[in-house]
Amino acid sequence: MARNKQGHISEQYQEVRDALLLVLHKCKDPYAKSYASAGLESWRIQDEAGLKTQVLYVIGNVGGWRGEIARKAKKVLRAFTSELI
Repeated sequence: MARNKQGHISEQYQEVRDALLLVLHKCKDPYAKSYASAGLESWRIQDEAGLKTQVLYVIGNVGGWRGEIARKAKKVLRAFTSELI
């Protein structure tokens, strides 16, 4: 995972973690929640490739999630994956 000079995980990865937590606790789609949980585990063990994969799966399952929280979470996750394409 991207770290700054002090060895802390970058702000972008912190934002991705926070967005995945929002999906896990606020989204009603069971598949999105499952992929968010797997993404958080990848984040915890610092498996960057696994995290990127799970974020792509989450995005594929949150299309019907609406509201301000959903918009914020999806924006962060899409920004993270836009670097992959």
